[in-house]
Amino acid sequence: RGGFFSLVFNEILEAAHEKRQDITILSGRSWVDAQTSLPQYRDGRCDGYIVFFQFAESDLIPAFLDAAVPFVLVNDCRDDARLSCVDVDNRASGFAATKYLLELGHRRIAHLPGNLPESPVVGRQTGYTDALRDAGITPD
Repeated sequence: RGGFFSLVFNEILEAAHEKRQDITILSGRSWVDAQTSLPQYRDGRCDGYIVFFQFAESDLIPAFLDAAVPFVLVNDCRDDARLSCVDVDNRASGFAATKYLLELGHRRIAHLPGNLPESPVVGRQTGYTDALRDAGITPD
């Protein structure tokens, strides 16, 4: 029934089905070293890539850029004109969630960012702190 990623993934599968295209799923373990892994998928099996869960320490994005591989990032928009991405408005989401809790009367609201790539976390944190400040609460 799922969250953000299952909804996005289901739409990807549906669009591929309508276009009579196949989807290949590569786990993160397949990309431990992009320079080694990339050539095995550049043999005509893949026309492009949709990248979920990209982490800063990975060399995947630089390898894709160097090899001129078409790809799009999901949930990781970066300030780089060479990159295409699909994401939610993380700042607005953090703001809306915090505002909702404030409207219920809560005043001590924790923000637990988890272990996500930096860009979504920063936006949600900003929305969270903006909503608290709008309500006259100093984040601690």
